[in-house]
Amino acid sequence: MPLQIVEDIPTAMSNHDAIQEDLQAWVAGTLVSKTSRLQKAGVIFSNPGMVAPLFNLAFSPEKLMSYKALLILEQVAVKKPEYLLESYHAFLDQLDTITEQRAIRPLAKITELMLLQCFKKKDPLFLEWFREEDLEKLTSQCFGWLLGPNKAAQAFAMSSLYLLGIRFPWIHTELKALIENRYAGESPAFRARARHIFPRLSDS
Repeated sequence: MPLQIVEDIPTAMSNHDAIQEDLQAWVAGTLVSKTSRLQKAGVIFSNPGMVAPLFNLAFSPEKLMSYKALLILEQVAVKKPEYLLESYHAFLDQLDTITEQRAIRPLAKITELMLLQCFKKKDPLFLEWFREEDLEKLTSQCFGWLLGPNKAAQAFAMSSLYLLGIRFPWIHTELKALIENRYAGESPAFRARARHIFPRLSDS
């Protein structure tokens, strides 16, 4: 049964082989609209085993497929970040291989959601998975996004770095200086996020 039909009959999604066979076509049918992305994420909520193959597509060389897979995974991360934890962790060393600008935004958002689970919600499951070296890799990646050209990713990276600074205080010092130096010439999204974070950096 094709995924396009199965998607309308969630109870039929237990046929894992059919899912695997049609996964690329299913992902390719994702629209940028929030309605489409939420519909796709709803299928994943009932079938979390689809997360790992979706991550494989997200880090595939096919840029459009990568982008659409990340759009779906972003929506899953909003409500069920624990579903992404193992696969996201497995790809930590490859985050910088996503260079398509439109794909970087959902990846940066997913990263922010992972770190919120660690440092705001203090979820023991996430705290167990993310070791010191993992957080150091994420720190480097988030500074890369913050200094890069993707305006939306910059805002997510700024929030992620604030969270990482809870573990590594030097990050708050660097982030504060960077915001001060760049604020005037940056995008509205950058400045809005900076206004939210900067007072907390000043108090740290």
